[in-house]
Amino acid sequence: MNVTEHEPNIEDFMAAAMAAGMQSAEIQNLLAAYPTLVSELAGYDPCKLAATFGGLLTVPDLQSNCLRLEALCHLALLCAHGNRNPNIKAVERWFAALDDGPIGRMEDPAEDVFVTSIATERGNFCVIEGIWESAGFFLQRFLNVLGKMPATAAYEDIREAVYGLLTLSDVVCGRAGLVRWQMGGAVPHSTLPPRIAGTIRKSQAHVSFTEEEIAKLGISLDQLTEFVFRPRERGALAGDEIGHTLLERRPVLWRNKDVCLALPTGVSAAIRRYILERMEAAGLREAFLGALSEEYATTFAQIPLLGGRMHAPIRFQRTPTGMATAVMTRVDMGRHLIFVFVMDTLEDVETTGIAGMNDSLGRMEDVVAHLIADAAETAQQDVDFQEGIALIVSCGIGRGVAAGFQRPNDPRWRLAFLSAPDLVTLSWTVGFKPLNLFRLLDAQNQIAGQGVYLQNVNGLLNMAAWQRELRGHLVPHERIPDGFLAQGAEAMIIVDQTALKSLRQEVAVTWDAHVALDIAGAWIHVRKLTDSLFEEDAARPLYIGEQPLESGWLPAAFIASGRSWWCEMVVPDDATLPMAHARWQMLTVWLARIAAVLDGRLPGLPPGAILWRVEFEANLSHGPESKTGIGFEDAKQAITIAADRPARTVGLRVGWAFEAAHFNVENIAERALVARAVDGFLELAGSALTVDERTDLVTAIVPDVHARQTHVFLGRSFRDHIQEDRGNSVVLISEDDAAALRLGLGWRLRDRKEGCDLYGKGDCGVFLNAVTRMLEEELLSELATFDRAPLIEDLLRNHERACIDRDRWSRTAAAAVALHDDKQAAFNTIAEHEGRLNAVFQSTRILIEVAQCACPPNGGRKAGKLDLSRLMAKMSQIVHLGGWSDAIRHDAMEARVHINPLGDIQVNHDFIDTVIDPFGRAAADVRTKHAIGSYARHLEDIPSPKAMAEAFEVEFQEALREELGVGIDEMRLFLDFLQNIGMKENRLVLTIPRSALLDPKVGDEPLPPEIAAAFVAALTLPLRDDWHTVPAGYEDRDRQPWRYRRRLSVLRKPFIQIDDKPDPTLMIAPGLAHDGMVYTIGNYYRGDFPQGQLKPKMKSWRGKASAKRGTDFNTEVAERLRALGWQADPDVNMSAILGSAFKPLGDIDVLAWNPQSGRVLLIECKDLKYSKTLGEIAEQLADFNGEVRENGKPDDLLKHLNRIDAIRNNLPDLIRLLKFTVAPAPEGQIVFRNPVPMQFAWERLKERISLHLFDGLNEL
Repeated sequence: MNVTEHEPNIEDFMAAAMAAGMQSAEIQNLLAAYPTLVSELAGYDPCKLAATFGGLLTVPDLQSNCLRLEALCHLALLCAHGNRNPNIKAVERWFAALDDGPIGRMEDPAEDVFVTSIATERGNFCVIEGIWESAGFFLQRFLNVLGKMPATAAYEDIREAVYGLLTLSDVVCGRAGLVRWQMGGAVPHSTLPPRIAGTIRKSQAHVSFTEEEIAKLGISLDQLTEFVFRPRERGALAGDEIGHTLLERRPVLWRNKDVCLALPTGVSAAIRRYILERMEAAGLREAFLGALSEEYATTFAQIPLLGGRMHAPIRFQRTPTGMATAVMTRVDMGRHLIFVFVMDTLEDVETTGIAGMNDSLGRMEDVVAHLIADAAETAQQDVDFQEGIALIVSCGIGRGVAAGFQRPNDPRWRLAFLSAPDLVTLSWTVGFKPLNLFRLLDAQNQIAGQGVYLQNVNGLLNMAAWQRELRGHLVPHERIPDGFLAQGAEAMIIVDQTALKSLRQEVAVTWDAHVALDIAGAWIHVRKLTDSLFEEDAARPLYIGEQPLESGWLPAAFIASGRSWWCEMVVPDDATLPMAHARWQMLTVWLARIAAVLDGRLPGLPPGAILWRVEFEANLSHGPESKTGIGFEDAKQAITIAADRPARTVGLRVGWAFEAAHFNVENIAERALVARAVDGFLELAGSALTVDERTDLVTAIVPDVHARQTHVFLGRSFRDHIQEDRGNSVVLISEDDAAALRLGLGWRLRDRKEGCDLYGKGDCGVFLNAVTRMLEEELLSELATFDRAPLIEDLLRNHERACIDRDRWSRTAAAAVALHDDKQAAFNTIAEHEGRLNAVFQSTRILIEVAQCACPPNGGRKAGKLDLSRLMAKMSQIVHLGGWSDAIRHDAMEARVHINPLGDIQVNHDFIDTVIDPFGRAAADVRTKHAIGSYARHLEDIPSPKAMAEAFEVEFQEALREELGVGIDEMRLFLDFLQNIGMKENRLVLTIPRSALLDPKVGDEPLPPEIAAAFVAALTLPLRDDWHTVPAGYEDRDRQPWRYRRRLSVLRKPFIQIDDKPDPTLMIAPGLAHDGMVYTIGNYYRGDFPQGQLKPKMKSWRGKASAKRGTDFNTEVAERLRALGWQADPDVNMSAILGSAFKPLGDIDVLAWNPQSGRVLLIECKDLKYSKTLGEIAEQLADFNGEVRENGKPDDLLKHLNRIDAIRNNLPDLIRLLKFTVAPAPEGQIVFRNPVPMQFAWERLKERISLHLFDGLNEL
């Protein structure tokens, strides 16, 4: 990236760019530009020179020097007439000579993979991309068309010639050690690196063959004739231009009995030109164009267009000026995307080949405009229409495109352009969706509004790749120097023009589309199975076929080094899709593990591909009648085996009885399936193993009792019983939206003349609070454009989807960890996903609170996914800024704020990097471990709710009734009433009049109306006109979004009032209501709600609960230490150690000693509430600084340090108490029950006192 500050003249810039792109690469110009080189070449053997430069073209590190090496190869054949063999020094000299002059100026960094792969009916062929844009993509299109041509002699000749050159290319790549999708050097070399120069002879051998070697490859020289360069035509090269030369058309040299692939980078171009010539000679240009358009239609139908719709109905239409078509889709509420596909007409292809320009877009401007207008008119009939994008896609043979289109007059429509290969790349980019295109174009406009021009000459794909590299940003804020953008000036940022290269390889490697041999000897198109978030899974060579089998299911294949392990599933015709898909996923998981273990251990397996065919007898429309699990042996008995060695197939028939095996805490069912599969493959291999040896194989595949893919849980929660909305995914906060918010933010409230840095708690706090308030006002204005009820319902639904996703991850955490070798990486993936969901929980709940106040009851619009993400992103930013302010106020974060030239507000992230993030990860790991240990409960019946009240003390129940107007059992009954309504309507979110809640009844258990009314009133979030104004009796902190335990939150008031009717409408998500009640009761019971929020009885309970929690934890710590061999007493008052004068110092929570070692531990025990926000964490850290507070009193840690000092200063009293014979050195210790932020900020205190967690007491 380069940044410059100026007032750019865009016209001058574009003219300069065009001039640079139009420099001539005609061979005759090169002869004039490099006379010394031409003279030196004369005495050398042209074929040996060509082999030398051709060999260097196979060196990945020289990819960006491809033009230079191809030029040298051309000059060698044109100018060399001797018989000398080049030496290293000469090659180095010639390589360096071309660094000056036209070739050096025309060399650019590589923009694609070095090696591509062509998938055909005869296998995979590696091809070096060369200087051609998307050479592999276009060659694949040609090969697909060729494969569908009739089996006539003429077409067979074409096919044989093409496959001959492809085979040669593949062998060259193999000799050079190249693999598909391999990357090359990023930038051109000015001189030939010595390490490469030393391998010239070896590189020559990569491209050189004898006739005998050619024959052994199964290639006849007749096949290659069409691609053999004729020596008598060498002189014609002088009039050629690189990109359309005779050598590029005929890249093979054949002299005497030696064959050389002189231009291994020209294979794609040679084949495409050859096919075009044959079609032209036969008068079949239009027929070929029609076939090519059908190939494009098929290609686009088989991809998720921009990550969205698949199976698009594309059919090109002929017009007087060419072929084009359009499809339109609604990608979001009110947002439409038009794809306009335009074919190259092949005009002038006979004279310029694939190096010429495709100007069909220009000649079809009226047709394209008409297609867009028609589609736009249809889109605008949508009553919710807001905006649209017309994406023009050029389809052809690989020529450059020259076109310009006028933007539609309607400002709601925008234009964008992509080439066909770039569309395919972007469509297969993991995480890219149609709405990302809207985000990208919006961000570009936003940056332009800042006075910054993004110079990007490599198109939309490069810009998308650049944004992806910058995690949603279009500008690298951290790398932009201060003062880059002056007041009122304009500036330019040069986008990395090679960003698309990395993305192209990422997509190619991620999906690895190619063909694999099946057991019938047919080449099947496959691509990687990429439905997992775990990186370890991405490394597996597990693939799925692109075409379904007769069973209707896609085959899966594990492609090992020597064979493909195929898997086919058969289920009854009446099997439900979700259940059948779950079985398919189960088979793919175990296929990968079975094949990985058995492939190298069963030498007797028949050669070639093998098939694992699994047929399930159960229709899977429902679970087994009995919910009682069967044992391992019974599960194996339910599976029959048929091993057929001639057919290279192991068949399993899985009976109905097998399904009951899933109802076990340990993995019985899938272990039995694997065991029977192992039996089958052993039989197929003719291997006789002992029982122990078979068991060892099964254990290697199924690592522990938790490793499983299929889970059959009992429905334990309301959400488990609701099928509505199951197919919709959670709307997460897009990093693109979060990044866009930061552009220009800091300068909206601060003049650049005031400087980019603020210092001190006062100035930083005032600034951050002002920005927070500005964003709040902005959010209120945006919310005022949406209808209240639909938006709140959308937010509630998204919240519930996130909860369902969270529960699924939590319940399956044990299996997720067990199925992966890198356990910590698995924990990290789970934590990262949890973090994204937590952002949804927090932002959606707060948005509901704000939307209730800000949205009009009607007259607004409906929100789409893009709107939800942007609203959540803004709310999340408000929370972050408020948290930063609190952290600075509590001295946890440096009191300095920096504003980047483009407005990004930055703070010192040390606190976040070293404390917040590690603490969050540690807490997430604890939750995951708890989830792993709780797996069994998901297979157990829910305990009777009648015992619920018995679990709580009478004093607490009375305090709760004073707070909420109801008791525990009444709350449970009301919740059951709500959930019954939801289950009856099969809805996650209910819209219901308040009166319908005032006479609740579940079975024979009614709830008195007055109690119901009090409870509904206590849990209703009242409608109010102004979000900033809180009702009487509340404080402003009760609505501040960056704080927890707020009284005006939907967790504590989950009944959302929608209108102000006499009988107001309430919107309720029963699942959220349940979570809210659990949250509320738990915080009341533990005493975690602030004292000022409580009524008298609960205040009393809070004090007792806090004290009891402390003493209980002290006792636990003492008991644990005794179990570890210590002597320990809890709650030892200082007066018992040092006398009554020291009583004011309080207690030693646990005094532990070991007479044998002479060690004495003075332990402070803390069972703290979990701090969630930056402010809470900063406040908690402030309690453990070991310092005197501003009020002159010691903080919590200093109190204990004072006790430690007092004991160390009075050791005789301690010796007397413990009956030690020698003086001990008392050790200060502090023990926390759970992870705390202090453990990550303890470095400066570790010399004074040691910190431990309860689970780590064995380390003392």
